[in-house]
Amino acid sequence: MKHFSSIGKPLAIFSVLWFQFAVESSQLYAQDSDLGVESVTVVKNYAPVVLVGPKPILAPLLSDYVLPKKMVLQYQIINFPVASTFLPALGDPKKLPMEKAAPDYNSMLQFGLGMRATADLLYETRYKISRYERYYWGATHQSMAADLPNIPWDSNFFDSELFGGYAYDKRETHLSVGLKLNHLANSWYGLGLEDAYANTPVAAQGKTPNLSALSVVYPNTAENLDIQQGYFGGQIHAQYSKDKGVFKQLNMNLHYFRDRTASQEQQAQLNSHWEFPLGNVPLAVYAGAVYVGGGFKTNSLSSFESFTPEKYGFFKGFIAPNVQWSQGAGFFKLGAKIMYTNVVNETASPVRAYPDIYAHYGLVDKKIMLYGRLEGDYELQSFEGFVNENPFVSPSLTILPTDRRYWLQMGVKGALGSFSYEGYWKQQSIASAPLFVANPSNYFRTFERGFNAGNSFAVVYDAIDQSSFGASLSLEAFGVLKLRGQYETNRYSMTVEEEAWHLPEETAYMGAALDLSERFKLDLSWNYVGKRAVRESQLVSFVIPGPLPSFVYDLPAYGRLDLRMDYRLNDRLDLFLKGTNLGGSVYEMWSGFNAPPRMVLLGARYGFEL
Repeated sequence: MKHFSSIGKPLAIFSVLWFQFAVESSQLYAQDSDLGVESVTVVKNYAPVVLVGPKPILAPLLSDYVLPKKMVLQYQIINFPVASTFLPALGDPKKLPMEKAAPDYNSMLQFGLGMRATADLLYETRYKISRYERYYWGATHQSMAADLPNIPWDSNFFDSELFGGYAYDKRETHLSVGLKLNHLANSWYGLGLEDAYANTPVAAQGKTPNLSALSVVYPNTAENLDIQQGYFGGQIHAQYSKDKGVFKQLNMNLHYFRDRTASQEQQAQLNSHWEFPLGNVPLAVYAGAVYVGGGFKTNSLSSFESFTPEKYGFFKGFIAPNVQWSQGAGFFKLGAKIMYTNVVNETASPVRAYPDIYAHYGLVDKKIMLYGRLEGDYELQSFEGFVNENPFVSPSLTILPTDRRYWLQMGVKGALGSFSYEGYWKQQSIASAPLFVANPSNYFRTFERGFNAGNSFAVVYDAIDQSSFGASLSLEAFGVLKLRGQYETNRYSMTVEEEAWHLPEETAYMGAALDLSERFKLDLSWNYVGKRAVRESQLVSFVIPGPLPSFVYDLPAYGRLDLRMDYRLNDRLDLFLKGTNLGGSVYEMWSGFNAPPRMVLLGARYGFEL
């Protein structure tokens, strides 16, 4: 009996396992067999069980569970040939060619001397006081101490500037504050043709003045004539910008300007830039205000009487929103400039609006692109701006704003590898456009300084319609040569004036820049200015009122060849050579004022640490 039980227990366990295996095998076979079109519904008994009390913890039974043993990993470290462990078997490793970075000096001094006692000076220091802050200061000077040929009176000039400021740059915040002081000294060395050249209505190019004719006007001889003029200016500017957020930039400029005849002018400008997100299209808004005001001690030379004219003052406040879309090969900007101004004409509205539209579309990738723009603006002219353009103006100007009613331009441009091109047509209509015309010779009034002999310029205003055609080409060859060229022709339609005084009918430019190495660079340029209409006149006492006796002629076209070469001796020292008007062209930039002849200047630039 004991033997039976010992054998029966294993037999019973074996029978149960065999029965379970047979059932599972039959189920697996049944699933693989074809059931045909009959449906079989399997119903599983379900008996809900409600547990009362705490939730039971279902833990695995560990009686037959064997814990795995700790696995011992065996591996071998392989040394890769990195820089610290690589020891080649054959020779030493060859060093890769590496260019040494040029030292970054915080100061630079450039000085040059040339023909006719010309001098060119430039000094600048950027002193870093911390990771984010720095100071900067410097000076510039250009001068010609010798007089021009065939001019028996002073024709030299001096132009100097001092500047300095503070800059702060940290992450998205940028701040700069600066100050500029400038001084310009020159002479009204030109004289009216009817005085200096014995009433010969021809240009003064290369001719000797008729001193006998001058002695009638200036009994004390031309050598005692005080024709010196000086300009003094100061500017305070500040700029604050952020890279993130709606606010982008704020600019402020304050100008003060005066001359030796007690003429003075003040300017104030405030500009801001904002960007507001409008879905995927940002809205950019430019807003600000501009003020220009000042006065002269002398009225216009076309008057027989001397008096102090009224002071001038103009301002404008503006807001210029625009939105931009870009999709595929097309781009479109739609904007407007809305202004409030104090206008001279009381019948005109103080509120003005101008378009600000631009669009381009690429026909063949970047090879052919059509573009067009339509813009307008209301510009406040200034005495300082006129002096920067023509330093021979008289201190008796009339300052008026300019209404640029519209400026329409359409063209095509593109790039073919290293070759790029552009062709365009422009049409613009300008009300009160400023033009430089020679002052009439006025010997009925006395002046402290001699600018009344037809040797200074006034500003006249007229409505102009201008049409222009132009083309430009650019080519980069062999990675060291860059060629550039541009041509433009202009046609003017006047309302009151006979001609568009001193505005050229044609302009052209050709340039070549050669970078043979980091040590040697050459830049050659040729500028062409077409003929320009000018007028000379003289104030006379009329028995019967009529127009001033005057004659109109054309200044001949001219071309000027300029050159600059730079050669680097070492990290600190560079040599440079400047050549101006190398072809020796004799021409007049302004009527009656001979331009400097051929000039060559040699200098050096030195970098150092302060």
